[in-house]
Amino acid sequence: MPQFIVKKWWHTLLHNQTAIILRFFFIMKKDIVIATLPYHLKE
Repeated sequence: MPQFIVKKWWHTLLHNQTAIILRFFFIMKKDIVIATLPYHLKE
């Protein structure tokens, strides 16, 4: 799962929504491992 690291707090609201939704659905499944990879966005 990509986790975007942004400079401004409101950018988090824009960029990390997809990963949160996917993580929620994958947690419901059995035998799935979820890893988070931080990725720094440059402006």
